[in-house]
Amino acid sequence: DDGLDVRQRLAWADVGTWAHLGCASWAPGVHEAPPRAPEDGEGPASGAPQLVGVLLAAQRAKREVCSVCGLGGAALVCNVKLCRQRYHLPCAAALPGGLLLQGGRCYCPQHATCTQA
Repeated sequence: DDGLDVRQRLAWADVGTWAHLGCASWAPGVHEAPPRAPEDGEGPASGAPQLVGVLLAAQRAKREVCSVCGLGGAALVCNVKLCRQRYHLPCAAALPGGLLLQGGRCYCPQHATCTQA
């Protein structure tokens, strides 16, 4: 642990666009790709693994409101199809019972024990 707050770790999404690494890692549609050198000299250093889909996730999150704090930018979504719960990672971490992060999917406290998710 380097002592940085989860909100201080950033993932490069596009020129001029960064996202919180923790939020991006758990956002729907984001996955890790093997390292490759950037074609235009922008982005992560050569040889570093890259998160793919961060830009779209960041654009989607701008329109989503956090179920805890009511502010925009909520990238984490409960994986249960009809559930409308959206969260910022720090807000979800502060929930009683927390947010279940399992197998690349997020579940709100209500659905954390759901076997049909």
